[in-house]
Amino acid sequence: MLDFTIDGNPCQMPTEWSELTERQVYLLLPFLYADKNSPRVRMAVFRLLYPVKRKSLLVISAEDLFRLQERCLWVWEKPVRTLIYKFEFAGENYYLPELEFDNLVLVEYAMADMFFKAFGRTKPDPLALDKLAATLCRPKFKNVEENDPEWNGDIREKYNSKLADQRTALFKDLPLSIKMLVLQQFITGRKILHTRYKEVFQDPDKPKSIPKHAGPDWGWFGLIDDLAQDGIFGDMEKTAFTNLHTVLFHQRKKYFRLREERRTGI
Repeated sequence: MLDFTIDGNPCQMPTEWSELTERQVYLLLPFLYADKNSPRVRMAVFRLLYPVKRKSLLVISAEDLFRLQERCLWVWEKPVRTLIYKFEFAGENYYLPELEFDNLVLVEYAMADMFFKAFGRTKPDPLALDKLAATLCRPKFKNVEENDPEWNGDIREKYNSKLADQRTALFKDLPLSIKMLVLQQFITGRKILHTRYKEVFQDPDKPKSIPKHAGPDWGWFGLIDDLAQDGIFGDMEKTAFTNLHTVLFHQRKKYFRLREERRTGI
């Protein structure tokens, strides 16, 4: 928290996402796509972080107000890390994945990444955010038995593409603030993956001896097919529902093994 005074009165203003209320998070997320250099945007963000009455602003000098608004720039500079992992919509509680995607399976991430990229196109898919939310946000798995050795630790129901398609239509009416929350948390988790498994994601770092696939780039779905053919994690179904981190760890280990083979010529 930032401590300051207004007209001799002590005040505090959040400086981390974790210090915000749930309402503040929802209201701030749309501003991440606004121009942070706009005086109107800066004032709006400042008043969300510090809900001061308009008349109270009159006692703040222009210089001090500018400095306080400068201290609000963390909203754009710091990654979104919140403690909001569920929301209620249409009488149902929906749960988001864990921040670092510890409970995501391979096919779920493949679908989510596809919708994320569809949203970022020059001409984005108008349903991309709905599809992303329907993929990642699911109700709690009914009759979950946490002591069951077969339980994978995910409280959400198992990913099902048909159910996700049905929820896409439902999520058209999902508030934009929630869609933005899902998008931002996916971006944060995606960045964590790209940092932790940089050898897997950064093509320029791959040894030249790794052959490139001929023909089209099949992406994550091509990887699922390749792994299933090799039988490393089982058949296509088992491979698709293998934990994402397990697959990325395997791919990173494979990278280092191939790099060592290239170095030694063995």
